[in-house]
Amino acid sequence: MRRPYVISRRRSGLKSWAYEVQFWNPERRRYIRRSATSLIDQLGDRARGLNPATKAGADAAARMALEAGLLASSEAHLGAYLADFWAADGLYAQAKRAAGRPLSAMYLANARSAIEHHALPWLRQTGQERLPLHRVTRGLVEDLVLHLKRSTSLSPGRINGVRKAVVVPLSRAADLGQLPRNPAAKALELPEPRQHRHLLTPAEVRAFFEKLIDPRHRAINLLAATTGLRLGECRGLRHEDVRSQAVGEWTYHYLALRHNWVEGEGEKNRLKADYRRLQDSEIFEEIPLPAGTAATLEALRDGNPWRNDFIFWSRLRSSPLSKSHIEEVYAAALEAIGIPREEQERRRLGFHSWRHWYNTMQRQHVDDRLLRKVMRHRTPAMTDHYDALTDEQRKQLTESAENLLDTPAETPPKPARTGAGSP
Repeated sequence: MRRPYVISRRRSGLKSWAYEVQFWNPERRRYIRRSATSLIDQLGDRARGLNPATKAGADAAARMALEAGLLASSEAHLGAYLADFWAADGLYAQAKRAAGRPLSAMYLANARSAIEHHALPWLRQTGQERLPLHRVTRGLVEDLVLHLKRSTSLSPGRINGVRKAVVVPLSRAADLGQLPRNPAAKALELPEPRQHRHLLTPAEVRAFFEKLIDPRHRAINLLAATTGLRLGECRGLRHEDVRSQAVGEWTYHYLALRHNWVEGEGEKNRLKADYRRLQDSEIFEEIPLPAGTAATLEALRDGNPWRNDFIFWSRLRSSPLSKSHIEEVYAAALEAIGIPREEQERRRLGFHSWRHWYNTMQRQHVDDRLLRKVMRHRTPAMTDHYDALTDEQRKQLTESAENLLDTPAETPPKPARTGAGSP
């Protein structure tokens, strides 16, 4: 009778060794290799304290995996595997949180929706829902992509999203040793045509601000237009994040950007784990702030009925203005100046358009490399996102932003390409 598992050691470098577990698979009649590290990773909190670099740690992980039934996932049916993979409390989400790279609730929900509404119905229709995981091929994934392209009205981007919701679980199974390789690594991905985002003209911008009555909505749109901040970054701001310091004969205003307010999840640390030192509240992204915008933000403090530190306070003490309310006021103001909802959709106008507008307008005055730094674009050309701005760069960015809303109407901004723009 075959032993359920065998512990072996392999060289992991010139001077180091790693342990792996070989589990007997009766269906495939061969041993399936799993690294001790991947087993402990998949076991999560249950394996806390186990050392994958020791034989005892590898043996304990193997026994726990058998008891927990984790190995069954290597022979799981494709439909069930995909349906379980994107659970908010699933092993993949847990591993991401433990690594300091948590997946947002929206990301997980979108992936689950892609599987539930598109991948699973097709698998059932084609009789492949109960296909063993190890029999999945690149062709299966490409057939799904082509089916969605032929039979649905989904955009190429949305179809690629469904593809990703299938490919990532297969990639994870390969990483954990459940599959010898990712069978869909190079599966067909549809080209996504670049779309033009037609920005507001300077005249439309001036008319827009005249329609904003609530000082909070005027301030949050002004902030986005003069800094390029994303909506979540605006909502996450606190009064303590608005700072100033003397630089020679002038006062430099800036934001100590640290948080992002995510709808349905609350406040999140804005900085990635790789750039964040634990228990160091002074780590932040520096965003130059025009003096007029800084004064506008400060003026909101007196109107806050809760007397808390939210800049964009709402009717709830515990949260800032809601994303949906901000976007609705934005759209209604555009309607009031003669841009109906249909045209807004055609021109792809939304609150995020301020980020593209700021980028486009600043490029007329600021060097692209400096602009990428303050926009925090994730591009290969950006070698260090968090190196400090010089005093000269601070003054240049601030002075150019001061006059953005006074740009002459006869020089409208050119449409921005979303492919080359900001996320």
